[in-house]
Amino acid sequence: MGHPKRAMKSTSPCPSLVRRGTSEEPAPPSLAGKGIGENRYVWHCAKVVIVAAYWIAFGLGASAYAQNPNQFGAQDRADAAAKLVVIAVERASASLPPTSGPSVTYEFDPASDAFRRSIRLGPTVLRSSQTIGPGSFSLQFATSYFEMAQSFRPINYLFTFDEPQARQVVAKIGLDANAHVTLMNISATYGLGTRVELSASLPLTVVDAHAAQVFSTRTDALSLPARKAPLTGVSVLSGDVQDAVRVLDAGLGPGGGLTLRRESFRDLGFHFDEGTDVGVGRISLGGKGVVLSTETFQAACMADLFLPSPSKSAFAGVASVAVLPRLVATLKLGDSISLHSDLGYEYDFDTPQLRRFTWRSGGSLAFERAAFDVGLGGSEFDAPVEWTPSVIRGGETATSPPSTGMALEDNTVGTSVVDLLLGMKLRVTEAFIVAAGVSIPVISPAFQPDVLGTIAVEWRF
Repeated sequence: MGHPKRAMKSTSPCPSLVRRGTSEEPAPPSLAGKGIGENRYVWHCAKVVIVAAYWIAFGLGASAYAQNPNQFGAQDRADAAAKLVVIAVERASASLPPTSGPSVTYEFDPASDAFRRSIRLGPTVLRSSQTIGPGSFSLQFATSYFEMAQSFRPINYLFTFDEPQARQVVAKIGLDANAHVTLMNISATYGLGTRVELSASLPLTVVDAHAAQVFSTRTDALSLPARKAPLTGVSVLSGDVQDAVRVLDAGLGPGGGLTLRRESFRDLGFHFDEGTDVGVGRISLGGKGVVLSTETFQAACMADLFLPSPSKSAFAGVASVAVLPRLVATLKLGDSISLHSDLGYEYDFDTPQLRRFTWRSGGSLAFERAAFDVGLGGSEFDAPVEWTPSVIRGGETATSPPSTGMALEDNTVGTSVVDLLLGMKLRVTEAFIVAAGVSIPVISPAFQPDVLGTIAVEWRF
């Protein structure tokens, strides 16, 4: 199929692409634009003596999508964006107050060498080593809301086309993603004895997620429909990738003839579950057992089992099993003041980005009818999340051979999280308690909430 070729003269708006000389030469057939849909060969800027650079339009058209739904790895990038959202929801949920923070607790009485019920409320955003007592049952309902939004700047991708073209092209690809999350959690705790309690938690989520791809394209192609928008890059000549990157950056500058275009994955024809989805997160089953008790110090072991979420496609949670053992300690400084600390390691059997060392520590000022908490908590995750794949593979289309794309820049979000924790709890009646907690990120990777708020109510039976 023939396509018009236009040579760029030295008076073009991208003079940086014409370093020396003014001669013009036609593009070699092997470097002619192999676009999709409306693909056209765009510009040919000759650099006599040094090197010749070509801008190549080679992607995102509707006609090729019908033949190859993963053209140039675009569906892989949509899938990576979906994984980014669901893992971000999981990580943010981990920063919320404990799902089963008992309001009524039992503590060790050295005078009677036994546990007795405390008249003071337990902590809200901190974990306590104390249990709720034998035969006691509490039901808690908590709701949280948070937002996440991030624009990941376009990074350079090196696309290598298979034979017979055997060429390389550099193009820019970025991501805009946002999610509005409402998390409702129903949890129950039952005391088997003075030293042991069991708990269960059912999370329900409402997630409104959106994602868009940002990519380099021709300025004169902005009027084309999204599914005919070309992904435009610069040919790598003589193996000089960095030179191609410099040419691409110059083309994206003022008057350079290239620009960045933003289109949702859905508008481009790729699958991303945009809009509002309701789902069930990872149900958890847990237990706590007191292992050491003195007049001022108490330690307990906790363990939680997280079951696979049945609503991964709704961004409610990952479909994998995880276990989280913890050691929890409480140090009593006075009748109303106590310090609470816990540390543990969560092992997810399928998702390394959720494996983490986690900790919380802080103080609680507790009275009979109110309690106030302040502390710090954090996680160090084993693996970063890729917001766009490091390597993508595109299949063959009618106009392009198979290709492999490789990210040339950092494409991950961080692994360290530290939050400031604030909480309060009020006893309304003997059996009804209201609580509120706030988590404010101090150290946070990209695509995490600026603040997380939780309101909870608890009934004791």
